[in-house]
Order: sequence, then structure tokens, then C-alpha cells
Amino acid sequence: MLAGFTSLRISSCLIIGGVFSLAMLSAAATPAPEDGCCGPGAGQAAPVHHNAGGEMQQPAEIKSDPYPLDVCPVSGDKLGSMGDPAVKTYGGREVRFCCGGCIKKFEADKDAYWKKIDKEIIETQLPFYPLTECLISGGKLGSMGDPIDHVYNNRLVRFCCNGCLPKFNKDPKATLEKLDEAVIKQQGEHYPMTVCLVSGEALGGDMGEPVERVYNNHLVRLCCKGCIKEFEKTPATFLSALDDAWKKQGGVPGAEAAGQGREKGQGEHENHGGGSDERRR
Repeated sequence: MLAGFTSLRISSCLIIGGVFSLAMLSAAATPAPEDGCCGPGAGQAAPVHHNAGGEMQQPAEIKSDPYPLDVCPVSGDKLGSMGDPAVKTYGGREVRFCCGGCIKKFEADKDAYWKKIDKEIIETQLPFYPLTECLISGGKLGSMGDPIDHVYNNRLVRFCCNGCLPKFNKDPKATLEKLDEAVIKQQGEHYPMTVCLVSGEALGGDMGEPVERVYNNHLVRLCCKGCIKEFEKTPATFLSALDDAWKKQGGVPGAEAAGQGREKGQGEHENHGGGSDERRR
């Protein structure tokens, strides 16, 4: 009987030891998690969000600028001409359509429509771009050939070369904050309006100090926070009025120098559509 009990103990130990060994081997075979490119910390993958259509979105903290164009990318009709625009996001990036029927056409040939949208955004935002240096390398734009005009979440961001794009995608938020600072510095001193774009109230009047926001590389000053929501309902309308005010003033100081080094039509690069294309598609 003692021999049988000893045999049972040995068999149990062998089984437990085998399970433990398999667990150790499995742990050793599993690679350690890498830092996410935009993740919350070391060893954590960046969160992935999906909208109702199943499109992957960027981390929630990187909010898209409003769609800056005043026409539907599919029909070419004026937004608002058929009622409230249909608004949808792709990879966290906002697009507005004249009607719901245009969404399906857009999604059937997204690459072509992204190129069309990006081209217009580059052309309209280039006169307001505040920098002559690359935000990543610090090198002079144009020193390594034509600058790379990249559209990220409806904003033009310029780089000295394609090699700077992956570095930008690792932490777009930090780079965009630097771009915001440059926009405010360049456009703030000579801001062309003394009244709020939305309410028409005097800036700095009874409402106190103006509220400053950067939209689509434009500094926008509003009389109060209450006007932000109204501005974002029809951003293209207000940005057009701001553009007209700048034109009457002779343009943004220094913008001509910032726009140098780019040939007409350049800027349609493979990474169009916003930030990290792998997430969007």
C-alpha cells in the first residue's frame, strides 16, 4: 500500500511539473509588447476606435479639425444647399456631404476623393502656413527638394522629406501643438478683425478677453466660448469671411516666404487622407 501511495505522489508531481513547464515555455514564446506609436505608455498598444460604419479611428484625444471646404467632395454642390450637411468621420477625420446619398459614392472610390480634398486643402491653407522650417527635423523647407505637403485631420503639415512622416505619426499631437503656437504667433499681431466672426460683437469688449482657437491653420478669435459651437456648425462660411478680411489687409505677414519651395500641383502624396493611413483604411 505504501508503494502504491508513493507511486501516486510521484505521478502527481510529474503532471504538475509538466503543466508548469508548458506554462513557462508559453510565456517565453510570447514576445514582450512593444510601445505603441501613439499609445498611453510603454508596453501598451494604442487604443483603436471604430465609428458606426466600422472605420478605424485615431485615438480620441486627437480631434479632427472641422471639414474646411464649403462644397461637397462628391457632387460639388454648396454645403447647406440641400439642408444640413451629412457629416461622417473616416479614421477620425471629418468629411461633410451635401446629402446622405453622396456618402456611398465617396466610399466606393475613397482614394480619388481624398486626393481631391487634400489638393484643395493644401491650396487653401498654404497661404496661411506659418513656418519655413520642418516641424520634425528643423531643416529648411525646400532644402531637400520640394517640401512634403501632408494633410492630417484636415490640416496642412509640411515636412522637409518623406523620412519625417513616420516620426510625425509617432506623436502627432505634440507636433500639432507646435504648429498651433506658430500660427498664433504669426497671425495674432496683425489679426484682421476687431469683431467676433460669429456674433459680430467687439473683441475684448463686454465679454472680456477673446477666445482663441486654431482651425485649419487659421487663428480664429471669438468673443466668448459660446460661439465655438456655432462656428463649428458651418466652419467654411466663417473661414471664408476671415480669408476675405486677410486679403483686404494684404495677406498674412510672412506667408509668402513660408509658401516658397513648392511647385504648383505638388502635394499629392501617397500618405494623403490624414495621419496614419494604416488606421484609416
